[in-house]
Amino acid sequence: VLGIGKISSSDLLLKSPGIGVNYDVNLYNSDSSPSSVCTIKLTATYFPIKDSCPEIVLEETIPYTGSATTNIVDPLQMMSSLNPNRKRSRLSHTKMKFKVCVHIVKGYDLVGNHLNPVCSVTYKDTTLNTPIVKETSNPQFDHTLYFQEEGHPRELFEEFIEFKVFTAGKITKNLIGEFKYELGLVYEEEEHRILNQKLALTNPHSATVSGYLEVSVLVLGQEENSSSVKEMLRSSLPVPHQQASFTLSLYCAKDLPRMDLGAVQAMKKALGNRKVSKENVDAYLLFKFAGNEVRSEKCRNNTNPEFKQNLHLNFFYPSKCDSLQITLVDWDRMAKDDVIGTVTIPLSGISLLGENGFLPTFGPAWVNIYGAQRKWEFIDPKNNLLMNKGLINGCAYRGRILLELNTQLGITSNVQTSTISEETFNNIKPFRSTSEFMLICQFDQCFLQNEYTEQLEFEVSMGIFGNKEEKYKLSSLSCTNPLNPIYDGDKGYFLPWGKQKPLIMVQCEWEDVTYRLHAVNAISRITKRLQEDLNTLTSHIEAHEGNSELQEGLYHLDALKKQLIKEC
Repeated sequence: VLGIGKISSSDLLLKSPGIGVNYDVNLYNSDSSPSSVCTIKLTATYFPIKDSCPEIVLEETIPYTGSATTNIVDPLQMMSSLNPNRKRSRLSHTKMKFKVCVHIVKGYDLVGNHLNPVCSVTYKDTTLNTPIVKETSNPQFDHTLYFQEEGHPRELFEEFIEFKVFTAGKITKNLIGEFKYELGLVYEEEEHRILNQKLALTNPHSATVSGYLEVSVLVLGQEENSSSVKEMLRSSLPVPHQQASFTLSLYCAKDLPRMDLGAVQAMKKALGNRKVSKENVDAYLLFKFAGNEVRSEKCRNNTNPEFKQNLHLNFFYPSKCDSLQITLVDWDRMAKDDVIGTVTIPLSGISLLGENGFLPTFGPAWVNIYGAQRKWEFIDPKNNLLMNKGLINGCAYRGRILLELNTQLGITSNVQTSTISEETFNNIKPFRSTSEFMLICQFDQCFLQNEYTEQLEFEVSMGIFGNKEEKYKLSSLSCTNPLNPIYDGDKGYFLPWGKQKPLIMVQCEWEDVTYRLHAVNAISRITKRLQEDLNTLTSHIEAHEGNSELQEGLYHLDALKKQLIKEC
């Protein structure tokens, strides 16, 4: 690191959106001493978020039951849950006194053995600690810390409040995990407080969840009464939570890629660890939600494995976490397990809160897995690993899995996995049957190409069908004839197809889900037609603003149409 520089966002908020602010940023070393490297000149512009964001939903205190609770918030989720109507620019420019009250409730599922946890809270230059709790991974701190600060409100609220949990040794303290966010997030909440917030602690060295911490934070102004701080921090919240359990039925998978290349196969054969085969993938599945994880049994040496397993995961509903993560992994005896691909299912897309809502429910349905192209995995390992882990969009099909998700309220499971009976597995046979399809693609022209010394050809594939890397699935020609590009004398090169346009037809087999597409298309047409009628009605209302009776009738029809669209 050559140097570190900071700019204040308060200057941006004072300007109108889209107006740039010029900065001369001085760089500092990691020890806060001035760096002599350079000074950076930059222009920053603020653009408000147009889409509305949900407000933070607070949770009530839930007694710990011995398993990791799932109502965990990470920094990105907290930032995306901000009130869009906040205006820190309206805060006073004069210095004011503030009291920040932090109640450390408890920690649980801290990673490590023979722990003596202690929580450290830092705001600005002040650090306060809770008492040490001896020999436990689930410490009950129940300790309140107070910070007294004086300064400009906008600057104070842009400072971070940082939580760190250590295990205390005889001489030194070892970090277990940490979490931090802006104090302004607390001030912008109702009554300037966040109660019983569950934080996922992460270790910066391993980037994994290393435990959870439950805290309450309250910000008081100089005129506010602080006599009942503990009562305000401990008060119960109106959002009810219940214990619940996910059951992910993992039936089978298809078209998983052969992960071991020829050289790796030969080495394994020489060491006697595994027989050489065309199907070198030992797949298992990881089911993750809010820091909790369940792993299936592995299916050895099969690109179309039949898992026949139920994965059980306990949590509290409703939860702030919105992402169900499903990862397929290839087990390897000699090296680190390889990630085949990852898919994320948003909880908000398969459930609905409210009186007419429903619990998270999904399937049985096939879920496609996407990741990196295998032939490039050794060329660009970093981006390919991000694709396979689902952190960025994948560019290649890596197989599909047949899943079903059910949720039960008030019930928790004592086991993580169970076996699916043969009768149940046979009942989903209609979902496993396939039909033949034909992918047809005709090329018209190819121009404005760069100069190439080799012949060019185009491949058409769908999944593994038509993909030359999967030679055992090539049932038809999937590539155009190789041709040398010709210079057009002006802008680039083109392929001389002339009147004989290439036509590619790829035979493939897929599960027939056209009945679902028909329903989706019908609903889409209804929605589009209703929206067009609503736009027409709105135009009539605007055109007859002077006629009160007609306008009242149009408003009534407008309300009816909006209600109809909402119900659809």
